[in-house]
Amino acid sequence: MQHSILFLLSLGLLLAASSASSPAPVVDTDGDSLERGRQYYATFHIVGVPVAGLMLWPTNNSCPLHLDVSWFGQHSQPLAFFPEDPAENIIREGNTLYAMFVEPTQCSESTVWKLGSNGTITTGGTTSTSSDFHKSRFAISKFGNDQDEGYNFQYCPCSVGANRPSCNAPCHEGLEVNSAREKLPLRLRAKGNDYPSGFFFQKVKDVTNLQLLKA
Repeated sequence: MQHSILFLLSLGLLLAASSASSPAPVVDTDGDSLERGRQYYATFHIVGVPVAGLMLWPTNNSCPLHLDVSWFGQHSQPLAFFPEDPAENIIREGNTLYAMFVEPTQCSESTVWKLGSNGTITTGGTTSTSSDFHKSRFAISKFGNDQDEGYNFQYCPCSVGANRPSCNAPCHEGLEVNSAREKLPLRLRAKGNDYPSGFFFQKVKDVTNLQLLKA
């Protein structure tokens, strides 16, 4: 009996330690954890009001497409996220993932995000499990100290939260929204630039969760 009690206490401590060591889940506008393969809109808010959403745009009317913002009166495009750790089904703050737009495009490239030239985010990414540097790893981190400030995206050349060896380079700072509302691609924020933008995630209703396709 005493051994059983000790075993249960040890198991409880291990589970508590494991839970404490896991990063917090990213939550949507309903307060639910973001799930692998579920479809979401990423919306940008000003004073608590959604005013824009992420979309793809053909800069210079050419492929690959760039990540951009749809402003007032336009529709953002649904996204799906896939943790790099294949055993993880919850999107967690700071852990690396693959991000992709769900809708097909007129371009031949995959809709998986990729770090392009000059800090832009483009399509044509990969879901490679290579432990080396590659340009399709991203992470979602909390923007500011308050849940009401939303989240931001980071580019991460190396794996974070995946149970395997990887490189050691840190993640880069988040995306910024072009405040002039012009059709210019989003760029990774550099220190000293304008403040980054907090995004919120809204479920796309009545759709099936996606499976990650190799790209």
